Amino acid sequence: MRSDRTLFYPLEARGVGTADVESLRSYVERLTLAHRLKPRSLLHELVNSSPALQKATAARHLGEGWYVHGTGEVAQLVAKALTASTTVDVEACSLARFSSMFCSVGLTRQTPLYCPVCVAEPSPSGLPYGRLLWVIAGVEACPKHRVRLRSSDDCGAPDHERLSLRARPAVQGVCSSCGSVGFKCQASCAAEAATPEEVSVAEQVGKLVALNQTQASAMTGSSLMLGIRAALDECFEGKPVNAALAAGLSRSTVWSWLKEGRLPSLMALLKFCAASKCDLVATMSGSYQRLNRCQTQVAKPRRYRRNGLSDEELRRAISTAAASNPPVAGIALAKALNLDVKMLRTRFPQEYGVLQERRRAHWDQEVLARRTEHERKFHEAAQVLIAEGRPVTRKAVQRMTGVRAFGHDGNRGIALDNVLRSLPLG
Repeated sequence: MRSDRTLFYPLEARGVGTADVESLRSYVERLTLAHRLKPRSLLHELVNSSPALQKATAARHLGEGWYVHGTGEVAQLVAKALTASTTVDVEACSLARFSSMFCSVGLTRQTPLYCPVCVAEPSPSGLPYGRLLWVIAGVEACPKHRVRLRSSDDCGAPDHERLSLRARPAVQGVCSSCGSVGFKCQASCAAEAATPEEVSVAEQVGKLVALNQTQASAMTGSSLMLGIRAALDECFEGKPVNAALAAGLSRSTVWSWLKEGRLPSLMALLKFCAASKCDLVATMSGSYQRLNRCQTQVAKPRRYRRNGLSDEELRRAISTAAASNPPVAGIALAKALNLDVKMLRTRFPQEYGVLQERRRAHWDQEVLARRTEHERKFHEAAQVLIAEGRPVTRKAVQRMTGVRAFGHDGNRGIALDNVLRSLPLG
């Protein structure tokens, strides 16, 4: 007979349908607290319950980085596995529902922030919860209280009141260092008012995370492209370069969205909407909806300077960098010349190739010199151990020299192996 019991308690997610929707990490931590488990133990059970998630990642990776809020494959699988394990729809607790619209790189932050006013508000359970808005990279303010977010790594308690590593709690809204609920250890620090630009970004992203599953599923990559084109026609005469420069982006950014089909990052899209003075959600839906000027973020125009050096002068600069001791790195040379290193590599392949070869040869000499120095130290330590009649082992040699060799593949490990092989047997 099939059991109707779920793997975990059907704990309801908080704030669904609002800008205060709970983050997936906060939901997992509250679920862990309800089961009286450690987060890694619960995640281990979750991974084992989903064959697809088991193939994609390990439980320890989920607990170490908490990359469960973005639009990547792992974030989507975690949300589906939690929904199946609790019968509670937690799709709204991450950005996985927007996987076809945003680039997953740099979308969320590993260490969440928190609003000092939100965590101080009374909660039915007595414990605050973490918002999805707080883990999105680029959001630095609370749209509800218009104050800047704080880092959850900061603790205001004295050292003697801080907990040991094993006793530290893993709950959002609670200081992990001293265990104070609502970060009362930081109560003496007044909340800092956010700038209008920071509040504008938070309000735009708050509207986005407040969308339900039906509204989010109606948005596609095609509708986003339609919204971008509508904003271009309305504000920039249909020219992607003008829009990119006004938003403070590189020249080809908006063009790559339209022509090459690249997914935009959330922050780049917010800058584009600020320059176009349009609503983010409306743009993603395929239409142009103008915002008031006071609600939009002020973007700094990106300035471009043409390089005044001729090709012959650039060749001489590359040759001089290659002849110097030590040879200058290509990236450092490009930065000094206010150029892109890709331009030096493609326009002057012969000169840049010589520079790379000399850099590589110089690096090989440095590696060999360090290995020789390590071998000398290890050899002297081995001779001392032999003179004292003590066994010559890897551990004993490293302890005497104070030089640690991690494994056998690194420079120190190779040097230590060479010394041990050169010693007479017995």
